[in-house]
Amino acid sequence: MRAGFSLALAGAALITVAAAGGLRADPGFTRPYTVNLENVSGKVGEKTALVAKLTLPDGYKVLDAYRNRLIQLSSYDDGVSFAAPVVLGKLKDGGLEFVLDVTPTKPGPHAINGVFRVGYYNDGGRMDMVSLPLIATVTGTE
Repeated sequence: MRAGFSLALAGAALITVAAAGGLRADPGFTRPYTVNLENVSGKVGEKTALVAKLTLPDGYKVLDAYRNRLIQLSSYDDGVSFAAPVVLGKLKDGGLEFVLDVTPTKPGPHAINGVFRVGYYNDGGRMDMVSLPLIATVTGTE
């Protein structure tokens, strides 16, 4: 029982350190990216493309050795099907472009979600890999 009690105390101490601010992110670092996309409409049963572009300001570059991708695609009401479970980003005009092939399966607006996993670096040598949410609407028409 003493070993279990000691482990519990050690865990409580770690939680206390984290809650007290012992683990902090770099406060001088801001996330420099923007994601631009437009919601799309398409006839029910026909494929359409949703294009999302991640851009970075001057001094930042896409980490092209990283597998930049869009994953965990879902539609809350199953009103949209996806051509592929993973969409790779392609370098275009200094940013990353993701072309997501979607097919509305029901009429009306349908919220879709996903997660961008991207890597970038700046001229000062700082590198970061981040997860960004994809939130968009695909509208099925008849």
